[in-house]
Formats: sequence, structure tokens, C-alpha cells
Amino acid sequence: MPPLADFVCNHKACRMKNGAAKVYELPIKATHCPMGHKRIVRLYNKIAVIRRVADDRMDPRHTSSRHAARTDALVEQPVIQALQKRDELTASQRRAAGPPGTRWDGDMGLVKAVRSRALPAALGEVYGGGRAPIQMTPADMGKATPGLVPPESVGPVQGAGVPTDVRARDTEFRVRRTKHADGTVSVEGERAS
Repeated sequence: MPPLADFVCNHKACRMKNGAAKVYELPIKATHCPMGHKRIVRLYNKIAVIRRVADDRMDPRHTSSRHAARTDALVEQPVIQALQKRDELTASQRRAAGPPGTRWDGDMGLVKAVRSRALPAALGEVYGGGRAPIQMTPADMGKATPGLVPPESVGPVQGAGVPTDVRARDTEFRVRRTKHADGTVSVEGERAS
């Protein structure tokens, strides 16, 4: 709703019986009275007061005419959160350099923080032998340098293979296999009842 002000219409038709002019409360940009006459004059008898109370959550900087104030109001909280996250990560890196069990709350010494460039060496320490385990396919074995023996950990991994007999129970559908007299087998799915 636009701001309102008091206006007086000086047209003869808008006068009251005693000759006084009628006072209308109209928007401040009004050019005609409610009867359509143009002879209105604004009365400066009211002080412009904001009628509603500003919300506590409202930041007056959001409605400022200064671009810098509006930008600061919008950017301030995300920047504060980013700086807090940066400080938290910096502190966690310092703690990660400490002995196991002291690095963070609930640290039982089971997790070892390792930088990505030191990951192969750390895996080698975990698996023993000073090198990280390598998984080589038979095609890679043909390309390998003659005389180079892969670490012992490769054999059990390759020997395990991929499980071929996977069993799962579907409670919603079931499969019905039917063997016909001519030797063919048909497989049909139906909803379990």
C-alpha cells in the first residue's frame, strides 16, 4: 500500500453544506479527488511514520541504498562459515600429525590420516613388504617385465575370483522354470502371493 497523506478538494461540488472543504486521505501521488476533480491540495499535517514494526530478523543493510552495505549483509554469514570451516580443517590437520588416540574426539588409534601422495607407501606399510598390493589381470601379466615377481598379496586376490553363485531371496516376485517334453526350458516371473 502506498504512503497516504491528507488532501483538500477546492472544487465547489466537494464543499460541505457549511462551506468547508472536505478532507480526503489519498496516496501521496494523487492528482484527483475521489469525485474526479483536479483541484486538490496536499495538507502537511501528518508526520510520515512507518506503521508496522520491523521484524527482528530483518537486517536494515539489505534495504540500504549503498551497494557495499547490501553486499556486506549478503556475504557476511557465508564468509564467516567458510572461515570457521577453514580453521576447523587446519586444526584437524595439526591433530592428525599427533600420536594415535589424541587426534580427535573418539579417536581409538585405528584410523591413520595419510596425505594422498603418501598413500601407496602407507598401504605398503599396512599390507607389509613396503609396497602397496597390485592387482594384475592376465593381460597385464603378459606385459610385465620378465623376471619381476608380483608381491605375494596378488595371488590370493586373483585366486579368490569373482563369485559365480549368488543367491538372493526376492519376496515380491518368484521365478518359475518349466521343462517341456521337447527339452526346452521356459522361465516365467510371477508375483509371489
